[in-house]
Amino acid sequence: MLNPERLEDMMDYRLYLLYRDCGYLTERLCKQECGINRRRWRIIATLVESEGSSVSHLAEKAELDIAQTSRTIGTMMREGYLRRLSNPDNARFAHVILTDKGRSVYQSMFDRYKQANQRLLESLSPEEIAQLDGLIKKIRGIAQDLNHSIDRQVKHPA
Repeated sequence: MLNPERLEDMMDYRLYLLYRDCGYLTERLCKQECGINRRRWRIIATLVESEGSSVSHLAEKAELDIAQTSRTIGTMMREGYLRRLSNPDNARFAHVILTDKGRSVYQSMFDRYKQANQRLLESLSPEEIAQLDGLIKKIRGIAQDLNHSIDRQVKHPA
């Protein structure tokens, strides 16, 4: 990977394939078990940990685009997964909460997701899992730094 000669040698491509394969697994679980997609699952799972968030805070916490998050929340409200509580101080910062239907989806989906996660890791030792976790955090931090650097170069070309 240090001296790639083709696309398949590139680390980010290999990580993409891993994400894609794991993502297909998650997408199938979401659709088959609960009739939702991954974005909706992510919003529900994020709300479990930060219920009452504003749409913008929820999008940030879930690392999703705010416009897509806002549209998805609107759809999920109409379908009965979420409710929006108005904020008397500022209507733009209404708070989003889960309904009983949303909580039920979370509980059944989380249990299945947890099983799939355990299957993905079952052939690794605890030390390998800890090492993998550390490496993912390290590489993600470097990638974020590179993205910020590119953003600065685009905004302020030399």
